[in-house]
Amino acid sequence: QFFQARVDARTTGPEYGALAGTNVLLVQVEGMQRFAADLTYDGALVMPFFNELRTRGVFFDRVFDLTGESLTSDCGYMVNNSLHPLKQGSVAFRRPENRFKTIAHVLKDAGYSTISAHGYRQGMWNRAILHPRFGFDESYFKEELGEQPLMGWGLSDEGLFEKLVPILEKAKKPFFAFAITLTSHHPFTYIPLDRREIPLGNRTAFSGYIHSMRYVDGALKQLFERLKAAGLDATTTVVIYGD
Repeated sequence: QFFQARVDARTTGPEYGALAGTNVLLVQVEGMQRFAADLTYDGALVMPFFNELRTRGVFFDRVFDLTGESLTSDCGYMVNNSLHPLKQGSVAFRRPENRFKTIAHVLKDAGYSTISAHGYRQGMWNRAILHPRFGFDESYFKEELGEQPLMGWGLSDEGLFEKLVPILEKAKKPFFAFAITLTSHHPFTYIPLDRREIPLGNRTAFSGYIHSMRYVDGALKQLFERLKAAGLDATTTVVIYGD
């Protein structure tokens, strides 16, 4: 009765089902934490575009870290499956044979096409095996996307979005796409000096993190501009979270 009452309360409001049938782009941002959204330097926001999104979207600020040994892999597993990760090791390697029931499976049943993308090797975190089992019919990694422009470990976030949007433009609609970024990976040293927009020191990991989050903010802005240019902005729900 308790749970049914909660279901009834959620499904009778004016916002319920308002986005039904739209495309969904789920973006897992490497290293982004809650406090980054509020960071300022010399009175200016480090992530101004992300904060603009907060004013015209829904912002969840009660999200807590439940990852285990693998932040990136565990986070992707939790969000897609609505399940907690293993206490030791990663599901990607210890349980890849599982019969998963993910967001992708649910949306496929509703007529969505499903796509995943990451600008690094398909073998990282066993994604070549795991993503098809997660219900993604098409997956694009370094092998398909290339690694240029290279920044840090692999394809830059800007490059990932530049190559992903044309794929989404051609995809069967509606689509569910899952994109995993990489440029802001620890140790936060991958943003070139000439791309560091905030005038602070470059010798600490924290200053590198701030530069990384500013870069991420710019890449997200470009993503939304590309979605608009492709005519996808009005029909796509974008969900962003940090791992």
